[in-house]
Amino acid sequence: MRLSGFHVTNQRSRPDYSPATIAIAVYAVLVLVILPASAYARMLGGAAILIAAAAVVAPWISKSSPPAMSMLIVSFAGIAVLVIPNFRAMGGENGPALPIGFLGSQAIALLWATLIRPGRARSLARVSLGDAFRFAMFGAAILSAIASIPIAWMLFHDAARALPFLLVYPAYFLGGFATAVIYWLFRGVAHRAVGPYVIGALGGTCMYTAVAPIVYLSQRQPIPVGEMLEIGIVCGFLVGPPVALSMNDPLPGSSPTARRATSATHQQRRSRA
Repeated sequence: MRLSGFHVTNQRSRPDYSPATIAIAVYAVLVLVILPASAYARMLGGAAILIAAAAVVAPWISKSSPPAMSMLIVSFAGIAVLVIPNFRAMGGENGPALPIGFLGSQAIALLWATLIRPGRARSLARVSLGDAFRFAMFGAAILSAIASIPIAWMLFHDAARALPFLLVYPAYFLGGFATAVIYWLFRGVAHRAVGPYVIGALGGTCMYTAVAPIVYLSQRQPIPVGEMLEIGIVCGFLVGPPVALSMNDPLPGSSPTARRATSATHQQRRSRA
């Protein structure tokens, strides 16, 4: 079917488990090669339990319900099982087990995304970079409005200390620009589970990394670039994919033609159901 220059098909894409399978395999290899044998039971056994639980629970999740909450639960469950026990305060040894465990938690999150969102009808509505920028600016404006509430309170009570937090406004818009570019680059795979996962993870990383320096500036501390990137990556990978997975494609606020193309796809799905 063609609609005003946009090609829309009514075929649902088959589940593609290869990205999640590769991520899980890489995680297992890293555990076996880098970590001591004493960690195998927890790191491999814990991952196996999480994978089995995801496979059992996923069919009970309604595909019409927003996936953000279940995605967050799976991500934090992976963190609780594969990451937190490796902190020294929890009896672990820190070191490479922390990033390896985080990789494992995200591999299971990607598997969960594939299980609950195996594939949508592919809509090749060509979302322009301008459409992506407009939606990103709209999102940045909403975040800025929300941030204005605590910032106004801080300015009223301690203006000197609150001044660095005014940088949150350009930071949101800078992160929004980067997120828009990422969406535009990966829009071709947005119909697969790995698409919104990557878009959300990288976009969330850009947003959190752009905002992270403000915290250090407010405390008049040097900006540790490595620590700032770690915070941006962890927060971005935990929060970004659930948000992206809950969004429709093409972007809300995109061109009317793109919206009509997506609407036609939804109508075809209902007529076939």
